[in-house]
Amino acid sequence: MPATALVQLEIHALRPLAGPNIWFDRPAWEFQLDSCGIDDENLRPLAGLLLETMAEAASIPRFGASPFPAIVPRVAHQSRSDAVVAGASCSRCRRLEAAATAPFAAALMADLCLYLQVLADSPVSASALAKADAADSSALKKGDRHRLEPRIDTENRCASEPVPVFQRPDDWLVAVEFEEEPLGRAAIETSRQLIEAAARHEPFDWPDALERFRELAAELRLGFATGSIVAAACARDIPYMRLDAESLVQLGHGVKQRRIRMATTDGTGHVANFVAIDKDLTKRLLSRIGIPVPLGRPVVDADDACRAAAEFGWPVVVKPQDADYGNGASIRLTDLDQVRAAYPLARRWSERVLVERFVQGAMHRLLVVGDRLVAAVRLGPACITGDGVHTIHELVASANRDSRRGTGNPFPLRPIELGPEELTVLAEQQWTADSIPPSGAIVPLRRDVFFSRGGTIDDVTDRVHPITAEAAIDAARVVGLDVAGIDLIAVDISRPLAKQEAAVLEVDAEPSIALHMAPWCDPDRPVARAIIEMLFPDGDDGRLPVVAVVGATGRELASEIAGLCDVRGMKAGYANDHGAWLTGRAIAVSPSSLRDNLQSLWLHPRTAAAVVELSLDDIVDSGLPFDRCDVLVIAGLDNDSVENARRRFANARVSRVAANPARSRLSTAARALECLLNSLSSPCGLLLNLDDPAVAAFAETVSPAAVLVSRDPDHPLLTRHLHRGGRAVTCERETFILHRGCSREPRTPAPCGSSFDPPVAKERSDAPLLACAATFALELVFVVPASSNGPLQSRFPNSAPASHRSSTASTDAVLPPASNTTANNACNVTNSPATTTGNNATGWPP
Repeated sequence: MPATALVQLEIHALRPLAGPNIWFDRPAWEFQLDSCGIDDENLRPLAGLLLETMAEAASIPRFGASPFPAIVPRVAHQSRSDAVVAGASCSRCRRLEAAATAPFAAALMADLCLYLQVLADSPVSASALAKADAADSSALKKGDRHRLEPRIDTENRCASEPVPVFQRPDDWLVAVEFEEEPLGRAAIETSRQLIEAAARHEPFDWPDALERFRELAAELRLGFATGSIVAAACARDIPYMRLDAESLVQLGHGVKQRRIRMATTDGTGHVANFVAIDKDLTKRLLSRIGIPVPLGRPVVDADDACRAAAEFGWPVVVKPQDADYGNGASIRLTDLDQVRAAYPLARRWSERVLVERFVQGAMHRLLVVGDRLVAAVRLGPACITGDGVHTIHELVASANRDSRRGTGNPFPLRPIELGPEELTVLAEQQWTADSIPPSGAIVPLRRDVFFSRGGTIDDVTDRVHPITAEAAIDAARVVGLDVAGIDLIAVDISRPLAKQEAAVLEVDAEPSIALHMAPWCDPDRPVARAIIEMLFPDGDDGRLPVVAVVGATGRELASEIAGLCDVRGMKAGYANDHGAWLTGRAIAVSPSSLRDNLQSLWLHPRTAAAVVELSLDDIVDSGLPFDRCDVLVIAGLDNDSVENARRRFANARVSRVAANPARSRLSTAARALECLLNSLSSPCGLLLNLDDPAVAAFAETVSPAAVLVSRDPDHPLLTRHLHRGGRAVTCERETFILHRGCSREPRTPAPCGSSFDPPVAKERSDAPLLACAATFALELVFVVPASSNGPLQSRFPNSAPASHRSSTASTDAVLPPASNTTANNACNVTNSPATTTGNNATGWPP
């Protein structure tokens, strides 16, 4: 193809799906791709370049990268169906080319977007393709064949002028998972530029593009400390929200929320931080409770520093009173001239300067989390070990070839230098850079022990004496910190501090937990997990009950459910795409997205439950605003989506594999419904309104654990469901009847609307019945006995035990054929509290 030919990739309808969606169980970018004018044959060499680059990148050490790759997949809560998301692999291009009719450019675009993020240490693993046609397009709604969509502008990170978009019959939909939304968008733009350059036979600076992309990833993603704690939270299925562009993160929702910023938690008070910053005040507090500290005092000028040094005896340390990381500190000073020279250096970092007596021994950092000592390391100065053959200069060069040493964030250890200070330290030992130390001789090169200056780190957690560990915990408590780093000097950490010349130097309110984790430390200590266990003890997952409402009566029904929960003692919020309300007050009334409105509820410290009104179109357009719901109320459906859904769930199970032809035959509405069903934490939480004909048709193929609702107690589907031991809710005059198999429990409807009254339109009168059924389903999900009479709030523990949540999706449980044994057993259920719940540990009928 001539180089002057017009070849380009047209990207339309670009939008983020910020939660589980019709493609994956994780956030993804979706866009419509038109590869007009691009010959697939011109892109074949680019696939080879991709594989070669991946191989080279795999051999480059990337220390200090995102901790999330250890959590596969990142979000612990997974689909409850047998769906398997295809992982990232270098054979993806060939597999898609052979298994689907997608053009090679589209397949390569999907892979490049994915691999770029992988090369930037993002834990993404899924991409997919589908044909975009008028009958089944998730990029354009029905009747919306022309839209204005922004083009990608990664340089300014904002949308440029919108351009008209027309659906083409040969367009393809591409979905690519992302970790950070702007990073995924930048991957799309970089991939487009690379493919267009290859198709035009133009040069493209791939290494530079990759490096810029990695720099963007480092800027956008959470840092190592915060990311490690968030990864530990994800492993416990604890939800999280980023609250700013830095490291402020909320763990958990509503009344259960906790917040962190690096290793600092919301339990770290301002007073405790004030005490920890003041080293002199900290020493005085520690001394008062019997913890040894070095002799010293604040000084006002250089002359006073000299007097203090003579008072305490040589050698001494001159350091700022409230600076960190060893900034401005001068150690092991042996005469007055050195003290006078050290004072102005410390004064640059603080107006207050300390002079202390130097304590002989090794520097140790002990990490205290709550009431436990979880890790300890010994910090050593930059040094080399002689071999009797090579000079010190050659040994330093050999030590710097350690793959962990390098400049910049990716490397945990810094290179060892032979600068003026190192040469001075060598001269004090009667060495030079050209000296050859004997074999086994350890030659220190610096006086300080900071790993950022070439220092070493050795784990000594198992050697810490119990009395020393107790002293470290007491030091953190007297300062008032829940997470603290204790810096102390000791010759032998396995002996009590009082039996050796040892002292605690300071207590750090923002300790670096990376010191105790790989690749800095060996073995890797679970410090991030310890912080999560302190914040969420006893298996608490920080989650609140979530009720999702779908159907024509959604707005009225959602308000009824929230009002019923509120009247019964649980402060339930209500969110839709128009706003969010809590206890009758609007907390977010704006045209923002449903996800933003729900997050407003999660931010509110009084929210104890959430009711979310959404539609299948919302899921197609933006994904789910949550990753899990406890009750799903399907009040109404359209016949088209039901027919597709019935075909999906009644036939053999279909794996969720990229570009699977079976999935492309499903309408987007059916896939949105599948996404909703996969988000259910228990099959008991599925609630179906049989009074809607479309829902009744769908109910024939779903789990027998679902709760069926109808005003007609003789509905044939409901009757058959109850004879099989199922649950249902019906209405007789003014009383609601809760059915568990053949048992019945009358329940008088509670008044709604007294304290919760969002603006809704009363569309139908079956909302109170469905609202009562929703609270009944919540009781089933959380395994609450039917005889419990307390307020609804007292019926929900801090977190449902893992055994109460089913590991199987309701979408995979096709209704089994009825048997006489099952029906007879169901009708023998008594009305005793022990038997009317109808739940075993998994939430399925016994």
